[in-house]
Amino acid sequence: GGNAEIGDVLQERIRSIPDRVMLKVGIDPSLDLDTATVAPMLTATMNFLEVYPVGEGQDVHCILGRFLAADHPQKADIANESDIGLFDAVLEPIVGTFVDGDLEIIDAITNLRPIFKSLLIGRILRLAFNQPTSSLDIEVKINQDRGRGVPILGSTPRSRSTEEVILPKLLEDEVQEIVKGTQVEMEVTNRENILLYVSMLVIDAEGTVDVLHPNMTQWSEINDSSAVAANGVLRLEPIVAYPPYGLAELLVIASTCPL
Repeated sequence: GGNAEIGDVLQERIRSIPDRVMLKVGIDPSLDLDTATVAPMLTATMNFLEVYPVGEGQDVHCILGRFLAADHPQKADIANESDIGLFDAVLEPIVGTFVDGDLEIIDAITNLRPIFKSLLIGRILRLAFNQPTSSLDIEVKINQDRGRGVPILGSTPRSRSTEEVILPKLLEDEVQEIVKGTQVEMEVTNRENILLYVSMLVIDAEGTVDVLHPNMTQWSEINDSSAVAANGVLRLEPIVAYPPYGLAELLVIASTCPL
């Protein structure tokens, strides 16, 4: 309702994203198949994909290709030679996405469908949130079996483009492996001097999104249960690791307003 003047500081209140978000996939020459051959196989059951040849000027969110150890000498244990899998936009292999290189390409694509779905969900969430510009100070810790093992840490802010897909990143050259049946503890620390509302979601290896916090069955109490006091700590009840096997992503949402 006010009049904006030159020099005013503006704060985003509403973000609009397209009603149909696409995932752009590049086809790497290492597949030894042209894009025209692979594209129909990808889009036949995944209409959210756009497929392009690598190196022709089109920005892509991930790349389908074969793992060649000579190109990634520091990551030779991620996959076997010539396994088929996904790479990020700068051709870094995405851990946990590689399947047997002897499979027919259509079978490899079928096995990778959950990964594509998960990457699409990640891109939609990335577009919806303002992580690159947010200055909220929170810290996330994940521990296995009451503190044993290496904690997985995350904090904000981070300088990522809103166009980036949420991709698993290597921690000290390896992904923390969680064995089936392991108890996993999570905590979020609000380092702000104001109350924050926090929600935690997990995207599993099949691309399914589950809300870990708050308890979505208690709608009348959802704002109270998601609130974390200034300099307070939110500790979730331990959860038990179970299949599907593969990469899981934890997404933590923090807001100064009720979620």
